[in-house]
Amino acid sequence: MPVLRRKVIKKPGEEMVKVFYQESGGRIHDIVIAGDFFIHPSEAIAKIEGGLFNCPIETHAMSKKLEEIIMLNRITLQGISIDTIVQSILEAE
Repeated sequence: MPVLRRKVIKKPGEEMVKVFYQESGGRIHDIVIAGDFFIHPSEAIAKIEGGLFNCPIETHAMSKKLEEIIMLNRITLQGISIDTIVQSILEAE
C-alpha cells in the first residue's frame, strides 16, 4: 500500500524545497517537487518528477537519475541542488 511522504527543507545558500510523494515498495510514485527555486525551462519540473517515477529511494540511484534527466534535457537548476532534492526525499516522513 502506498505511503504518502512529505518534507520541507531549506539549506544554507539555497531556496526552500517542498517534496511530496507516494512510496511503495521502497520506490517513488507520484512525486511533486515545489518551492522557491527556479528550473529552466519551466516545464522541466514535470520531466524531473516523471523521471523519478519508480526510482528506488536510495541516494546513489536518485542522484544518478537526476543527473541523467538534467543532462539529457539541458535543465538548469537555480537555488536548488541535486543533493537537496535527494536529501528531501530521504528525510521525508
